Parts: sequence; C-alpha cells; structure tokens
Amino acid sequence: MDEAILQSLPDDPAALKRLVVELAQRHDARIAALEAERGQRIAELERKSQEWEQTRQQLELEKLRLAHQLELLRKRYYGPRADRVAPDQLLLEFAVALEKRPVDAALLPPDVPSPGPIDPQTIRRVRPRSGRRDLALFDKLPMTQKVHDLPPEAKPCPCCQTMRKPIGRESSWQVEYLPASFQRIEHVRLKYACPACEPSG
Repeated sequence: MDEAILQSLPDDPAALKRLVVELAQRHDARIAALEAERGQRIAELERKSQEWEQTRQQLELEKLRLAHQLELLRKRYYGPRADRVAPDQLLLEFAVALEKRPVDAALLPPDVPSPGPIDPQTIRRVRPRSGRRDLALFDKLPMTQKVHDLPPEAKPCPCCQTMRKPIGRESSWQVEYLPASFQRIEHVRLKYACPACEPSG
C-alpha cells in the first residue's frame, strides 16, 4: 500500500472501524448493483431467446404450410389424372362428409320435423351389375393402329442367322381419352419364326 495512503488514515480505532464499515457497505452496494444489472441482462437475453424461438416456430409452421400447398399445386397441375385435385372434387368430398354427420335436432328450425327412424321397407336396394360390360359401344370410336414390330437387328434367327418371317400377330385394344375426344388404339404385335429352324407342319 502507498505510504501517503497509510499516513492519511486516522489513528483512532473507532474512526478506522467506521471507515472499514463504510468501505464494506460501498463494496456490498457495488456488488448488489452488479448482480442486479447481471440479472436484468440475463432476463433480457431470455426474453429475446423466447421471442426468437417463437419466431422460429412460426416460420417453421409457415414453411410446412407452404410446402403442403406447393405439393397440392404440383399434384393438381403436373401429377397423373388420378392425383389431380379439382375444386369441384373437394366440394363433393366436403358434401359427402357433411352428409355422413348426424343431424342434431336442436339445430333444426321449429317448423322442420326431426328425422325419425328409417323404415327398412322404404329403402330402395340397387343390385350391382354382374357380368362383363357391353363393349359394343366402343366399336364406333375412331381407331388408331400401332404396330409393335421387332427391330431389324432382332429379326435374324439366333441359331442360323436366317431372316425370320412373320407367322402371325396378336391384337389388343384400349380406350384412351384425348382432350375433348375418345379414341380406340389397337396394338398389333407381330410374331416371327425362322423357316429353316421351325418348318411348318
């Protein structure tokens, strides 16, 4: 300690005690102020951390919502016809779901009678159709023929390299919907056989 500071201290023990107590109180007050400031900073940091976490969760939810909407739009515009979702289809699904809900009699107007039990004899039963559909109605559709032939490098016989000749063909057709029209497409698959390796008869 500096000699000048020692000489400035009082020689009276009581005065020295008061000075020590005063310095201790100042030190305690300084420590308390620093602790309070530290607590305020910690509370502020915790509050900001909670705000950032809430913002992050909101952004994550918004991201998931936008990703779901994007997936629906992709299915609607670019997906197969079976996956595309049309507004009238959503409306129909909503109506079907609404019909399945039970009717609450308390919500009906007073002049509307509450629905009673259903008489089983008044229900009309529809029998499912059995058997194959009548395909004659497709005969009038315009037909496009697609011939599925072997490539030239596959026509030689693998045994003797003789050019195989067509011996028959298989035909099948399907109905395909083109924009604003239906069309029947016939698929013809040619059959080949080698006349040298597989003689007729």
